[in-house]
Amino acid sequence: MKQSNEIANRTLGGKVITNLVNIFRLVLQHPRQSLQRVNTHTLKRFVYLLIKQPHLLQDVTSQYSGEFNREKAPSVYHLKKFSPEELDTLDWSLPDPKNPVVSVIIPVYNQLNYTLNCLLSIIENPPQCSFEVIVTDDCSTDNTEDVLKRIENLTYRRNPENLGFLRSCNAAAENAKGDYIFFLNNDTLVTPGWLDELLKVFQSQPDTGIVGSKLIFPDGYVQECGGIVWSNGLGWNYGRGSDARLPEFNYLKECDYVSGAALMIGISLFRDLGGFDERYAPAYYEDTDLGLAVRDIGKKVYVQPLSTIVHFEGVSSGTDVTAGVKKHQIVNHQNFRKKWGSRLRSDHHNERTDMFTARDRSKDKTCVLVIDHYVPHFDQDAGSRSTYLYLKALVTAGYNVKFLGDNFAQHEPYTTELQQLGIEVLYGNYYQKYWRDWLTQNAQHIDVVYIHRPHIAKKYIDFIRAKKQKIKIIYFGHDLHYLRLEREAVISSKPSLKKKIEKQRNEEFQIFTKADLVYYPSQAEIDEITKHNPDLNTRAIPLYVLSNEETLPYSHVDREGILFVGGFNHPPNLDGILWFIEEIFPRIQKDIPDIQLHIVGSNMPDELLRQGNNFIHAHGYLTEGDLESLYRQIRLCIAPLRYGAGVKGKILESMKYGIPVVTTETGAEGIPNAASCLDIQDDAEDFAMSVVDLYKNENKCRELITSAQKIIEEYFSEDAVMKVIKRDFTPFK
Repeated sequence: MKQSNEIANRTLGGKVITNLVNIFRLVLQHPRQSLQRVNTHTLKRFVYLLIKQPHLLQDVTSQYSGEFNREKAPSVYHLKKFSPEELDTLDWSLPDPKNPVVSVIIPVYNQLNYTLNCLLSIIENPPQCSFEVIVTDDCSTDNTEDVLKRIENLTYRRNPENLGFLRSCNAAAENAKGDYIFFLNNDTLVTPGWLDELLKVFQSQPDTGIVGSKLIFPDGYVQECGGIVWSNGLGWNYGRGSDARLPEFNYLKECDYVSGAALMIGISLFRDLGGFDERYAPAYYEDTDLGLAVRDIGKKVYVQPLSTIVHFEGVSSGTDVTAGVKKHQIVNHQNFRKKWGSRLRSDHHNERTDMFTARDRSKDKTCVLVIDHYVPHFDQDAGSRSTYLYLKALVTAGYNVKFLGDNFAQHEPYTTELQQLGIEVLYGNYYQKYWRDWLTQNAQHIDVVYIHRPHIAKKYIDFIRAKKQKIKIIYFGHDLHYLRLEREAVISSKPSLKKKIEKQRNEEFQIFTKADLVYYPSQAEIDEITKHNPDLNTRAIPLYVLSNEETLPYSHVDREGILFVGGFNHPPNLDGILWFIEEIFPRIQKDIPDIQLHIVGSNMPDELLRQGNNFIHAHGYLTEGDLESLYRQIRLCIAPLRYGAGVKGKILESMKYGIPVVTTETGAEGIPNAASCLDIQDDAEDFAMSVVDLYKNENKCRELITSAQKIIEEYFSEDAVMKVIKRDFTPFK
């Protein structure tokens, strides 16, 4: 025990020194902002932390570095002041509340101007879902009743006596007609998406019990992005005072509780739980208690940052905890601890000891950091599609997933897509400058790094490997780059390729020796690697996560035309389709003169666009929906690839959609039993004959389709991928 304590003390001492160095560096980098922060309070806090709680210095460093490197948040939210004349002539109308899906309950006590601003923001930002607005008035003494009764389609209810916030909310919920209740403070302003985005969480996350909005101050900074409850029962407004645009406040995540200022719950669940627990009347801790009550029955609490609510904090109850309603915050803290003491001790962190996992309730989850060149553009290229599907699979498997794109760009809509899966995406200037600091500070929490592509891996792998924590590194090369170059050299006369091949081979094998596990999508690539180094830990994995449920109905006679799909940032795709157009397509047209060729792919070059005519349709990039429509129309897919390496996503996608495919040996590489599910031809004449034969032979097409579906189910299904993930993404002990 003594030795363990000595080791712990040395480790803590090292962290303290590291954090002191980081703080000193921040002061040197930002002298003006640092001087602005120097006052008696900050100095006392710093000395206290240094002496009493040195482990919390990391939080200070992270907080200040984020603030120093953020842009100025916009101060755009202002209250409108209503004059007596405007109040006398107020003529507002809310949407018709017929058959509401959501009942929006707004408890009020005086503060008419805030209530009107709240209602006006709802009128200006109407949700797509049907909803009703119930204002429950707790015996206001101003002219709230006279004014609100004139608003059309607003349900106004005045309590017979002053019930207090909690009981007033419970009483209003008894009269709600929606399937869901959304409790909304009157000192708020809603913004676009405020209600619909909350509702989507219940649809996308079946385990949802409660979902809340991201609350921001009027100046655009965070007030709360999901609440944390520490083991002593105290609550923590995560993100308070930070820039609301930072990545850590913009992904859908689980939390301990959400503020009752903007809280949605199913009406039947709310009633089954007995509403807000009245032991906390008149107010405070009722929302925190409800969060634990929901989780106690196996449901989860989420915060949805796409629903942003501006909250003028302290308007209703003030901020003095020794007076008025606010004094019940201290009393109810003790009531809360008494009720949930054992759960708090077993399921919650000690105060501010581990913000990284406390903020999204991930302490019992394996943390996987995925590193790739940028956020996967899943509708643009096969590699991105594969990465995106594996990210989804990791989330489904229950992992806490972080994504780092090497260009640190917030590509949309792709970044939001990942964030809505529950993935924290590290983007922006701060992370671009300080990704090493982030990795160093959080290395103790990262179990697995899943790193992609050789040019990305060589930038990060040495830094990760140098961490004292034993992090498992899984490397995925997508395709074996030096092998692809070797095959290109066979059909090319470029003398420069020889040096390039040797350099690429050396780089890739250096990465292999530094990784704990090497992934490639085809056994042919694994065989090539182990031929040179049999001691490497290598494994072939499914490229895509596919489901037979997505197979399209195939009617040979109702379809026409052939289709090529491929992103044109990948040189083999351009070479292949040009070879097809020049040497194969004319031979096909001799037998089928009116046959149509469709070419789809992002970043299509001008030389290919110029090929378009009455028979060749160069579409360029198509959305997923438009591409699926084209898949429903065409009779055959082609993949005339003369060089490349690895499994080809375009072929798997065609197989998934139930379309017969003609390809080459290179195109078929890595697909098990490829000859049973693909028509494989390397010669131009043979390729043309196969296209003509399949185009006219429905029975042969159906044979290929049936076999392809079996291959997809056995090797590329969700179950097959989940087996890989559960086997390989287990942390080191």
